[in-house]
Amino acid sequence: MAAIWYVKMTAKEGEEETVWDGLQRLVEPARAVDGCEIFEVHREVEDPRRFSIYEVWRDHAAHDVHAAGDHFRDIAKAIVIDHSEPMESIELERV
Repeated sequence: MAAIWYVKMTAKEGEEETVWDGLQRLVEPARAVDGCEIFEVHREVEDPRRFSIYEVWRDHAAHDVHAAGDHFRDIAKAIVIDHSEPMESIELERV
């Protein structure tokens, strides 16, 4: 069964460009992970500090590979998460 996630985050004040850069750098290596079906990053027009990620993985095992990857450690954790307020990560189920 597919593993689907919707992540919402807000960059810390003054850190929005750092987070945006990190998210853009994360797209290509995330999409290269076997089992990645969709990995989209969005930035709100009205509030450039707010971002969302929509990701669909073949299964939870594929998502786990992504979460354990160097790209996740070096970009998602070290740049995006460290420069953001606590994020909301929602697992979704396909109808």
